[in-house]
Amino acid sequence: MDKVTKEALLDKNVSDQIDNQIFAQQIEVNQKGDFYQNNDDFPPPPQDDQLQIHKKQEDKQLTIPEIMEQASALEQHQVQEFPYNSKTYKAQIGRDSNLVYVPQNLNLIQFWSLNGRKEVNKIEIEEKINQIQVTDYFIIALVIDKDDKAYFIYDAFSLKYLGKAVSAHKTMIEAKSTKDLIIISDFQGIINTININNKSKITQQIFQNEDENATEQYNCISISTDSKMFTAFEKKSNSIAVFSVNPLIQVWKKEMPKPEINEDVSKYIIISNDNLYVALRNSVRKGVDYYSMTDSTIILSIESMHVNPINQILYWNNGKSIISCSKDKKIKIWSMTSRELEHSFPPQHLASVESIVLSQNQKVLFSGSLDQTVGVWCLQNFQLLAILNATIKIVQLNFSDDQSFLISRNDENDKIQYWRLEDNSQSIKLAIDTSSLNECIVTPNGVYVVTTNLNTMGMEIWNTHTKSCVTKFQYAQGRQRAVNCTHSSSYIFFQRESGEMIRWSTRTESDSGVYSHADDIIDIVIDQADQFIYTLGYQKGKFYKWDLESMTQLTVIDLGKGYEGLVISHDDRFIIASDYGKKRLTNINLKTDEIISIQDKLPYNPATLTITLDSKFVALCQGNYSPKLYVLHLETLEVFKILEEHKQSTVWFIAPTLDGRYLISRNSQETIIWDAQTFHCILFVEEKFILLLSEHRVMRAFLHDSFFKIWSSKTAAQLSDDFPPVEETAGGESEDSKMQLKISGPMNTITPLIIKNMIKAVKSEQKQFVTALKENFILPQKINILHYFAFFNNPESLTHCLEQGTQYSRDSTGKSPLEYSIERMSQEGTDILLGFIMKRENVYQKMKESELIQLVDFSPSNLLNFFEKSVMIEEKNVPPYGTINGDSCNFILTKGPILEAHDCELMMDQSANQQQQKPLLFKSLQIQYNLEPGSVSSIELHQSLQDTASQEIFTSEAVNRILQYKWEKVKKYAYSQAIIYFAFVILIIYHSIYSKSSFACIILILAFGAYFLIWEGFQVILNYRAYVGEIWNVLDLGRVALIAWYCFTALKNLSDDKNALDEDNKIVLGGLNILVFLRILSYFRLNQSSRVLIRLIIEVCKDMLSFTLLLMLSVLGFAITFNIIESGHGHELPLGSNLGQYYKLIFGDFAILEDDASNSSWFVFIFSSSFITLIMMNLLIAIMSDTYDRVMTDITATDGWELNQMILEQESLMFWKRNKGQPMYLHWVTYTGVEPESLWEGRIAAINQSIKDQQGPLIDEIRAISSKIDILQTQFSTHSRDVYMRFEEHRKKLEKIRVSNNQPALAAQKINE
Repeated sequence: MDKVTKEALLDKNVSDQIDNQIFAQQIEVNQKGDFYQNNDDFPPPPQDDQLQIHKKQEDKQLTIPEIMEQASALEQHQVQEFPYNSKTYKAQIGRDSNLVYVPQNLNLIQFWSLNGRKEVNKIEIEEKINQIQVTDYFIIALVIDKDDKAYFIYDAFSLKYLGKAVSAHKTMIEAKSTKDLIIISDFQGIINTININNKSKITQQIFQNEDENATEQYNCISISTDSKMFTAFEKKSNSIAVFSVNPLIQVWKKEMPKPEINEDVSKYIIISNDNLYVALRNSVRKGVDYYSMTDSTIILSIESMHVNPINQILYWNNGKSIISCSKDKKIKIWSMTSRELEHSFPPQHLASVESIVLSQNQKVLFSGSLDQTVGVWCLQNFQLLAILNATIKIVQLNFSDDQSFLISRNDENDKIQYWRLEDNSQSIKLAIDTSSLNECIVTPNGVYVVTTNLNTMGMEIWNTHTKSCVTKFQYAQGRQRAVNCTHSSSYIFFQRESGEMIRWSTRTESDSGVYSHADDIIDIVIDQADQFIYTLGYQKGKFYKWDLESMTQLTVIDLGKGYEGLVISHDDRFIIASDYGKKRLTNINLKTDEIISIQDKLPYNPATLTITLDSKFVALCQGNYSPKLYVLHLETLEVFKILEEHKQSTVWFIAPTLDGRYLISRNSQETIIWDAQTFHCILFVEEKFILLLSEHRVMRAFLHDSFFKIWSSKTAAQLSDDFPPVEETAGGESEDSKMQLKISGPMNTITPLIIKNMIKAVKSEQKQFVTALKENFILPQKINILHYFAFFNNPESLTHCLEQGTQYSRDSTGKSPLEYSIERMSQEGTDILLGFIMKRENVYQKMKESELIQLVDFSPSNLLNFFEKSVMIEEKNVPPYGTINGDSCNFILTKGPILEAHDCELMMDQSANQQQQKPLLFKSLQIQYNLEPGSVSSIELHQSLQDTASQEIFTSEAVNRILQYKWEKVKKYAYSQAIIYFAFVILIIYHSIYSKSSFACIILILAFGAYFLIWEGFQVILNYRAYVGEIWNVLDLGRVALIAWYCFTALKNLSDDKNALDEDNKIVLGGLNILVFLRILSYFRLNQSSRVLIRLIIEVCKDMLSFTLLLMLSVLGFAITFNIIESGHGHELPLGSNLGQYYKLIFGDFAILEDDASNSSWFVFIFSSSFITLIMMNLLIAIMSDTYDRVMTDITATDGWELNQMILEQESLMFWKRNKGQPMYLHWVTYTGVEPESLWEGRIAAINQSIKDQQGPLIDEIRAISSKIDILQTQFSTHSRDVYMRFEEHRKKLEKIRVSNNQPALAAQKINE
């Protein structure tokens, strides 16, 4: 973009841009705010140098890491402006992102919305409004009617008139307030304190100087958070005054330097969080003094913080630090304890920094300057995130009440400009503390939200229209679960005092009746017609039926003590009462008001119940007892289905959505959305938000970061990135609108533009990945920056992100950073990410099956450590002693990662007596995987283990337990094949020895051959990949061929009345016997003790290949030589005989020479016997010994590899199970202190222990040597420095001598001249 175009854009009236969206740029990697990106196409206009620098930046192609790591000037944001003169209209910031002002010559207070850029509300007053002041909680209007002057007070939330207080003057200077206290100063130096109790009763105090001649004027009021004291600046004497509220007296007064014209003194007068101290700009204006609030004692002082006067100070880091800005263009952070500079922000502003404000989480700082820019700073790494450009000189910055807008004022105070930081048009933000809620409901019309808090025993009712708390109180005693509302939203019912149920009218917002209950109420339900209300008493255990309007008690049923919950069917036929402690349910027929069934001694604990909207099923959760959910038939209360997808217990919430399509269950961290018809898990969310109920146990809305949202089909896209696309948002909408639906939370308008600018700035080959990432935005802090660095192989940045707490998540394609790192073949990046995963249990549990397969195939260096860390010792819900079912180890699979008490019972022998019990050790595999034998996932896992380059993973307990579990499942198939083969071996032996010409035996052998042929073909079809490279399959093919050859030849001979075994057939039968007995060896792998020997034979044969070739060549050479020599002496034998003689020589048969052999023959014999018998045979022994040691050293890995191979062979044949099973968690129990399973494992364990015992002294010796080396290095450095200094000293002396020697010669030369 050329300079002319830029200047034209900047000169354009910002009021013409009101329909455009306000953008701010920022990327938050996590809630700490670690990495950010900013980009600039529209730099500030004044300096030509900056334009030149910016032009160079535009020409540069940035990589993604460069974009993320640097902080440069950003795009010109289309700042919006208040259309009126703010000085004339005296506009002030009000609630709900409104500006409040009084139009000229009108008796009304007008509200102008920053969201809609229009007038949205007004307060009409009959009397003349002379002035208004807006505080956080109230609007105060100074009204003059003839000679009467009064303060009219309105609620800032609901705009209701609260009352009035007397005014002594027609001009207000300033007003500030807390929730219950208003402080007003007027032109005559009078201070009014107005207390408002419950927004109804108004009391007023007045402070005035006793000296009537004194002319004081107080402004810049600041109130302590406990509303007991406040500060004010007295303009006439330039003094800071501290007052107490009750009584209203001046505590102390301190003179300050005279402020500049129009300077806001309140920016450098701040009260500490504990209300004990006040910080002021000092007398030289460049530092801060820290005074006691009770007297004028200086607690501490920082004399000089800047070189020019300070403009504003803010507390930060819980009051431990102060952030200051100054006319020297600097922003600094000072420690209040050490009084030292902690950090100085990088220089950015070109003029005085006039104002600073902190975000609510104190992680982002905004700085306003006279250079017409606002800097956005990260307080995690003190980097510049963004520059917001304005067209006014900024002297004051403020947030709107919900921090969705940043508002600036100019030095003349006649213009207000603002930027939209947050857009939650589909949300209503309430000031609810969501950290400690235990019960919430919302009226069906969505107007009222009721919250209860078990910790404070308090209840609040919020109006979502006025966004205010209508009423609140504390329980004296009672059950907060006893809260409900009518379906017409006319009444809300709750228990204020024990035994008193209040009917609260939403029309009058007050109590409209009291139901006198004879017991402490624990639950309330209402029928669909709002005709009857049903309550449950806790202490006496009685069920009550009431007429809702007349408040008449109709029916009482004695259920017995202990019942805690009621749930009514949506067809008003049944009520189910639940007893959590005694595990019982009672079904009450509402048509007859009688108990129709009682289910007790249930295998589950009914904590919270809900009934589906079709009134067919009851769904219940078990609270702290178990994460399992039960679905029951409504009428019979029989179990229909058990849902086990929750990973953690403490599931206390379960409810259907208003449309009945979904069922939602939740614990403190997890939310699962189920299909209400099939009860299949649709969505799994791990995000913190609170679900709200209406119509009792019907989910209507939710609170997320204090945002109240009505549930709809679009709501899913606003909860978490685990939700798939919703149909309503998929069609007919642009990419931006779809994305906007998914973004919520602080500063969410920043995200879309940043991603677009990133796509413009990055190189072309990177755009595809960035586009995919763009679609993954839900909240600003959920950007997966780890994917960038994993994809582009930047290990250093990966490490930095993880250290700063960057969220590890999946992108829109479902891929994790680990998968990208593996795809890019980054060994270092994979090691870093794997190390991060090993430290977090929840990431282990989120690993996908395909991700684990890729990881095993890639085989990073810390793969063994990964599998070792995946095993977790269970300590909760497990018995310390017991007897295990079966052998010394037993397994169980569960859908959730938590091992429950009933799961432990299934693994134990309940009939064993106490004398048989031993100490137990329960362990769990944190990785969820489909371990169903024969399934696709299971085969892929075993194939990856078979092909992995890191066979050391077979030594990990995780892999060993998986193999042990799988072998128990498939070994019966392997043993059945072994039995069939041994039957064939017996048949071959019998035929070869006793019945060579038996026609029946030959037919049976042929039948076995046909079976083997079909079996081999079956294996080739099912797993051709593994079939080709296996030695045993080669033997099988040879055996089948020889069987066919032998049987058909033998049958032909028998048909010709010949002997079945002719000369040729004998050779074939012999070869068949050899192959048959060689194949037997493979079946000895079924036993662990012989499995290692079979592997040892195979490895020895592999290692002997080269040796065997050399030995055969040696035998052939010596046999030919001996044959030539003997031929000259008349003893010539065929070459074959000599080869046979020399083969015998290998095994020590020396009968190769006659007694009269020649000397040359003896020489060849001696040389050959020495070479073959001594050298070659000893070499063979050494090779075998080396192979033996190698195999036995890796005995566990070798055994595991063999076992995995056998499991893979069996599972590849189980074609009927390909799509069976589901991902589950593996748990096992063993006896503590179990001995090693084999002798070699015991020896290896002993060797490892010996090595560990020796490590301690060696480490100490190494450390001692290292310390000595450090001392020597220090001494050497000192000595080198001394030598250098001496050398320099001598060099200087020598230089002086040379100068002194040259002086006479120079003097003589001058004389001669």
